[in-house]
Amino acid sequence: MSITKAITALTAEFDHQYFKTENKFRVNQSLLISPSAATAEILRGARMLFRQTPKGFTVMYASYPDPPDSTTNFVPFVELADDTDLTFVMNLSSKDRNEFMNYTKLNTGSPPPAVPTKEYSPSKVAYFTKSGTNAMDYDLLDSLRPDLFTFDFQVPSGDATTKVDITLQYEAETAVQIYDDLTNSNLVFSAQVDLRGKRKGKYTLVATPVFGPGTMLTTTFYVDKDLYGTDLFGIVKLPFKDSVYPPTPSAAPVYTYTFEKRITKWRYFLVLRNPAAVLSNPTFTISVVSGGSYNFPLAPTGITPGVLISGHGTAVITSTDYIPFSETIVKLRLDENFPTVKEIKVTMPNPKLDGFDSDRLTQLTTGTPQKNISEMFVFIDDI
Repeated sequence: MSITKAITALTAEFDHQYFKTENKFRVNQSLLISPSAATAEILRGARMLFRQTPKGFTVMYASYPDPPDSTTNFVPFVELADDTDLTFVMNLSSKDRNEFMNYTKLNTGSPPPAVPTKEYSPSKVAYFTKSGTNAMDYDLLDSLRPDLFTFDFQVPSGDATTKVDITLQYEAETAVQIYDDLTNSNLVFSAQVDLRGKRKGKYTLVATPVFGPGTMLTTTFYVDKDLYGTDLFGIVKLPFKDSVYPPTPSAAPVYTYTFEKRITKWRYFLVLRNPAAVLSNPTFTISVVSGGSYNFPLAPTGITPGVLISGHGTAVITSTDYIPFSETIVKLRLDENFPTVKEIKVTMPNPKLDGFDSDRLTQLTTGTPQKNISEMFVFIDDI
């Protein structure tokens, strides 16, 4: 009797630094991954199966015994060409989308205080692709586009550039389209980009002045007319290798990606409801009980001048270090050191995962907005 067997073609795994090691794959509870329309069609035609797993997802192909009575040799019903691209759409669960956004480093480049290479925004597309090994690379693409669109960009007032050349490049390959001598019209350059019949994927557009050195603009976008207009968080694009097919199949590749945990400085607004309270150093200190070694300096004067919360004097204190979001709680407490016995006055909270960061509250103490600050309010009655 002939039997059909499912054989793994590839696996993708996602984990997260935020979680403890034993829980690192828990991030997949927040990820909703499915094949794109084009890939779903490929899988149906090749009798292949997509399945999301607790660690990510897997793709399998249907096979049959050859010869029919064999119990060890199975061949695919349909073979895909080597290096066929399979594309998957990644979304975030609405239940914990805000938490994921808060504890995940989505900017590219080095963490704070360094300026990110690219800064995440909801209009951008997280892009995961295979790197030289089976680890996946992460990039931020500026937009999602159809295969025919008009691209406009504006130059600053006073810019003397009158003509530009535009080069369009697919993935890491050579240019696929070149637009020469585009003319400035009221400080706006415009080009119709026609990629109908071209491959879906990442394209890089570079604009350079015809007269003069340098680059005016570089932007990246993902072209897929079927995905354009949909609400998505990211795209996973992986190559399918026919080396997983018999007669001498290699082990199915396992593509991996580790999300980095986000880091911020923690800022506490200690609101003193007792008007006679004094919260100064060294009478009071903030100590770390567990979860790390961080410094929260209290000002000698205690109250921060000019800062009132609900009419109460407030001490604003900020960690000197950046602290990572972590499943392991950082236990902090405000201690009174005078006259002789250390007395625990209040336990300090960690940042809320479902909250949001404001770069405006920091103007109360710095005069200018600051990013990567997690603010928390602590109301104190017994000092």
